[in-house]
Amino acid sequence: MKINRHSVIGGGLSALIKDHTSKTATIYCDCSNSLSISKNFYENLGIGGNSNIWGGYINYSKFLLFLKDYKFKKFIKKQKIFKLKKLFTEKKFKKTYYISNYYNNNVLRIKRSDFKNLLICKKVKKISIYKKKVFLHIGREKILSKKVSICVGNLSLIEILFNSKLIKANDRISFNDGSCGYQLNILKNFEKNYYIPMTLKEIFEKILFGKKNSYLNTIKNTLFVQKFSKDYKIFSFTVSELLKYNSTDFRYFLTNHTTNLKINDIDINKYIKNISKKITVYNSGSINTYIPGPISQNIIFNALKN
Repeated sequence: MKINRHSVIGGGLSALIKDHTSKTATIYCDCSNSLSISKNFYENLGIGGNSNIWGGYINYSKFLLFLKDYKFKKFIKKQKIFKLKKLFTEKKFKKTYYISNYYNNNVLRIKRSDFKNLLICKKVKKISIYKKKVFLHIGREKILSKKVSICVGNLSLIEILFNSKLIKANDRISFNDGSCGYQLNILKNFEKNYYIPMTLKEIFEKILFGKKNSYLNTIKNTLFVQKFSKDYKIFSFTVSELLKYNSTDFRYFLTNHTTNLKINDIDINKYIKNISKKITVYNSGSINTYIPGPISQNIIFNALKN
């Protein structure tokens, strides 16, 4: 039987950070390059995950707060994955930066070559636990893992837990999410919500292609802004409702930054720790509070905690 010291499930930003902070990791990624959609959840299945379809933005104010943490600051200083780039000249948008590739100004898009450890393009369908030992099931293969970092999206996480019989069809999944939209750049009380200036070209690119690949120059003025509401709602669905999937859900007025994932009112990592202390979840759902706008800085920070 194959034995891994550290198994990382997923191929997005969280998985990449775990990869760069572990010398013994083996990464398992569903490389189907397809979309998995249900309710508020919208996931890119493939290397890069949702990080490869976002705008690449980062909340620079929150990033600076995280730099007070020694482990975070040390990682940022040593890593050669990405750089932070200023995007807007208007002072009121001073906290809106974007993440570029380390060696060029293109928006960060994670590739297979960015991973340092072995990356295997196979989907982990379920996990089993026997006498406190954790096993990954990949097709007919069964792998013993001494440590497991689950870095898939929330919907894929729910699917794995259900296939593993660690949650049931009638268990209730709750999470926080807000809304986003577009409005004219005539802001007065702009601190209330989070705003990202958008040119008409960017808006059309985002609607038509779903992502922005590069920024040639610092943006001076824009007519529109993308608004991420500071207010949020608590959503709740059963596992069976979420696993029905719905590829026709309209996406443009949901943030897709679902946070504070709970199973039967228990925080996701607390729920997992009650099952096994050898398993930890790193995704947006493991962020305890809703954050309007970019959450990449929190994704990175969380992935460095353990």
